[in-house]
Amino acid sequence: MARTTDGVSWQRGTPIPYLAPQHVSCPSATVCFAVGSDVIERSSDLGASWRSVYSSAGKKLNAISCRSTEVREAVGSDPRGTAMVAMGTTDGGVQWAEHMVSEPRGALEDVSCPTTTTCEAVGEDGSIGVAYGTNDGGAHWVRQATFPSSGKLTLKGISCPTETTCIAVGGEGGRSYVIRTTDGGANWDPVSVPSVTNLLAVSCASDVTCEAVGVGTDGVTNRTLGTSEGGRVWQTHDLPADVGPVRSIACPDQGICFAVTAH
Repeated sequence: MARTTDGVSWQRGTPIPYLAPQHVSCPSATVCFAVGSDVIERSSDLGASWRSVYSSAGKKLNAISCRSTEVREAVGSDPRGTAMVAMGTTDGGVQWAEHMVSEPRGALEDVSCPTTTTCEAVGEDGSIGVAYGTNDGGAHWVRQATFPSSGKLTLKGISCPTETTCIAVGGEGGRSYVIRTTDGGANWDPVSVPSVTNLLAVSCASDVTCEAVGVGTDGVTNRTLGTSEGGRVWQTHDLPADVGPVRSIACPDQGICFAVTAH
């Protein structure tokens, strides 16, 4: 785990016991949830300590979005990555319900819930990137858009700071992609970004400021991209050299971000 309080300088945080974290979501500046494989963990002290709150045997959880400390939605796939999975809770994680996904082939890689009833998720179905949406708290997910490509395009991350504005990131063939919508997913527009080989995750503290993480053109160096112009223009930053491969990022407030690393 790595964290920042100014959006520029990053420090190593506390490792999460018994979990190789894939994704983190922070509903407040002190409370965060992390998922990895079939486990969900919670921190209530800025990532200083973590405890397990749920285990979902038989599912591969890739991401979680927390609109509040009570309402959360997690997405992923079956262990083989061939059938999409969505599940949610409205009581802080005491009870979880599996939700219905239309055309559930492939895997959902990330989810963002700007309200307690609306969420957007992205992933892949074979060689195409896909976007899904729900407006009933995750009970039913509908495919909104596909993004065919000449190779294999996987959309890895999405962040929706408002009900209508979302930014999704991913990569294909050594190229990075940033896609932006301002109408709730009905239409998506590509955005030009600095050279980063593969973008893995994005988090927007507002509809103006966002941070995305990925791997540099050398295939080794962690990189972050930041925008203070609503995703229209991006600039690059470097993470500390001793931080392991970055998997996810969460920015609960402007200038405050946490990045989940492999070690």
